[in-house]
Amino acid sequence: MSWKNHNSILAGFLAGLLLYGLTYVLLLALWQLPQVANYFTQARIPFLIALIPNLLLLRFWLLNRDRQESGKGVLLLTFVVMLFVFLFI
Repeated sequence: MSWKNHNSILAGFLAGLLLYGLTYVLLLALWQLPQVANYFTQARIPFLIALIPNLLLLRFWLLNRDRQESGKGVLLLTFVVMLFVFLFI
């Protein structure tokens, strides 16, 4: 079975983690711009905005690709990150 057709919770978790990390790095780069820095006044905002692409990936996998297990992995990562942000940041 190739990675492209892999449908598991671990694959979804890793794909969501990769997408979340890339989005967060992009947001940190944008945060350096003076026009954007005013919108990120709280520490939680970049973490939560970085979750939006994960929700789009979750919807795409669950509805369009019929990959329930991978979608569950993305959903698991999303809830873990949200709990971490609200409890510790």
